[in-house]
Amino acid sequence: METPMHIQEEIIMDMLSRLPVKSLFRFKCVSNSWKALICEPSFKKQHLNHAKNDKLLVLRIAKDSNVFFYCSSLLTTTTPHQIVRDVQESVCVPQCVPGYYHINNYHLYGSCNGLFLIGIKQKRFLCNPSTRESILLPSHWDKFFHGYIHGMGYDPTSDDYKVVHIPEEDEKAPTEILSLKTGSWRKIYGGDCSLQSGNMECLTLLRGSFHWFTYSVDSMFSLISFNISNEVFGGLPLSKEMPLLCDTIEQGVTVLGGMLSVNFLYEEEDTTIFDLWVMKEYGMEESWTKLFTMRDSRDAYEVLPVVPKYIFADGELLFCSDRRIVLKTFKVSDKRSNLVGPLTTDEDTDTTRDGFVYTETLISPKDCVIALN
Repeated sequence: METPMHIQEEIIMDMLSRLPVKSLFRFKCVSNSWKALICEPSFKKQHLNHAKNDKLLVLRIAKDSNVFFYCSSLLTTTTPHQIVRDVQESVCVPQCVPGYYHINNYHLYGSCNGLFLIGIKQKRFLCNPSTRESILLPSHWDKFFHGYIHGMGYDPTSDDYKVVHIPEEDEKAPTEILSLKTGSWRKIYGGDCSLQSGNMECLTLLRGSFHWFTYSVDSMFSLISFNISNEVFGGLPLSKEMPLLCDTIEQGVTVLGGMLSVNFLYEEEDTTIFDLWVMKEYGMEESWTKLFTMRDSRDAYEVLPVVPKYIFADGELLFCSDRRIVLKTFKVSDKRSNLVGPLTTDEDTDTTRDGFVYTETLISPKDCVIALN
């Protein structure tokens, strides 16, 4: 039988595990026992289980082309204007490579559980914007980070964060997997699953699997998955109403509201069309639902390629849009009309280039890369 004291400790632990990271850092000063609890790996995992995917890491470019990172809450922000203009605080992710702040020197390799794998010139960092921690990955891993689209995911069976490389437009090239826990990597041949997702910066992770488009033998798009734990390729059905012939301008895979989402930018007669779909029941073809269609009379290459980032409780959608590669701004659309657009950019002295939705976490990058310890 549990004692009242033990029950009280469980209640305190449950309450603390639901608080923001900033509050928990303050509560470390309450007592040594609270500090020890908050630093426990089991508490960090419990906190992550309660955390919501409601933070936005915003990447901004100043007039001198230097890059700055900020974080913003997607729950407390009332307008999209606030998301990009009134970000709450700057984040060190990281600012420790002198002279490498220019936008062309940055690359996102993947994110998972509130951790970001970021490249700055020839250096790679694992960062936690919530705790402002970052570590430099070993230089002998550098050759692993060239010529591929990447994704980072967590394997609960081995308690390991893995980085996966998928070849682009080369069916004979292998898929590569890097273990952050051991520092080892290996190659997998025979998947024939080269990536064909034009607007994806990194692989989309959902339900322990990465997802992306590839070409099938009949010159149509197929949706591929790769499980991070058993390292097995799979496939998911697509709706027959989608433009699956491989003549789209761009296509991508994202996650919206915990659901797998795909988007297509294509031309039909004299109109450029952007379609956004979500899979309401994972793995079920009949659950694909079109959220909206955007039509634009301009030439396809004059239309802003858009990447869906987040869906709000009221059905509004947050996009990242890109007209000239170096300029990205956020726009919001009301899905209730089911027909929106066109999108335009918002010129500003400080421009927002990109944004990444993430979950607050206490997990330390140092705990993920055991090979460094």
